[in-house]
Amino acid sequence: MAVGMCVLTGCPGADAGVGAATTATPTTGTTGAAESSTGVDTLADGSGDGTTAAPTAEVSCGEMPLAAVGADYDHGFEVDPSAGSWTWSVEGLPEGLMFSALSGTISGAPTEEGSFELLVSVEGTGGVGESVCTLEVAPALSADLSGLARPCLGPGDVLADVVVGGDGSALTCSTPMTSGAGTRPDTVEVDAETCAIEGEPTAEEYGTWVWITEVEQSGARTFVPFCISQDTPAEGAFEVTMTFGDDTDALLEPLVGSFNPEDPLAFGGMGDPAFTVIGGCGTSACYYGYAFAVGASPFGGECGQDNCFGLSPSQLVTDGSGPIGFSHELFAYGPIAPDAFHDRPFVLPWNLTYCIADNADDCDGNEAVQTNAGARAHVSLLMLPE
Repeated sequence: MAVGMCVLTGCPGADAGVGAATTATPTTGTTGAAESSTGVDTLADGSGDGTTAAPTAEVSCGEMPLAAVGADYDHGFEVDPSAGSWTWSVEGLPEGLMFSALSGTISGAPTEEGSFELLVSVEGTGGVGESVCTLEVAPALSADLSGLARPCLGPGDVLADVVVGGDGSALTCSTPMTSGAGTRPDTVEVDAETCAIEGEPTAEEYGTWVWITEVEQSGARTFVPFCISQDTPAEGAFEVTMTFGDDTDALLEPLVGSFNPEDPLAFGGMGDPAFTVIGGCGTSACYYGYAFAVGASPFGGECGQDNCFGLSPSQLVTDGSGPIGFSHELFAYGPIAPDAFHDRPFVLPWNLTYCIADNADDCDGNEAVQTNAGARAHVSLLMLPE
């Protein structure tokens, strides 16, 4: 009774016709591959020892989004067949990113930029597979304002035009009035979605406001100076001008200073910047007074051992007929800036109030200066890290 069919070379009776009732046992040295009873392919290496290989799984990189230094990142790889239990691994991730062996997902925030070739592997009940995927990491989000007329973003300027780095996703803006953030007029806002300046200062306000807008993208933040000016003094106000460096008409521009994060803060003095206030003097006498208020910043608070603000020295201004007003300087110094400000700009805002009269009482003390003010101005000192 026939129990099988021999189809391998070297079998006894190999020359028997098809259907011959011949039994055979394969001998050593056979070549080729025999059909497996499990349905899994067997591979032959020429030695005659077949090995069992798992099915090939297809690993897909997917549409990998652009990453950026400091920005939150999340991307999952896919495998076909998707059913079954899988264990993932990856090689070549930049610092700051993590990988889940269970889900095949990258997450975290990279700390280095560049192009990274990732070897993504998977193994599971459905087979094994691997693929090489390229991850692009852009520089950290920042803004380059060098192409603007001023060192700050003003009305009509578009934030997206000056953004550098980042992952290209949507930007959002906020203006928390924290230390070093400067101030903006009460009638001015920054749209959270468009990041555009909306509104304008009132007619009673004069000068330039600078404030720091926090720009966020995928959890990464950068601090961008925004600014706006009101160039029309109040009706009947004294004439106020400011000279700063080579600019003899600088009141409607931000004051700009720089600082070394390792050194104490210092700005002004030695006649630069200098202010001149003209008007209000009597024909035979001229008395003046001034008051100022500064906002919170790394310069510190009221004058103390490590910090101080001032508008001195001051003196009368005269022409051929006598006194016509007065002039003063501006200075500020403070301690070393806290670590949080070492690589970002900050603002020191000043509100200046001027009084000039033909008698001593009208401008004697802060209350009198405020009551009899003949001019007010807002000045912003923008400090940039070196």
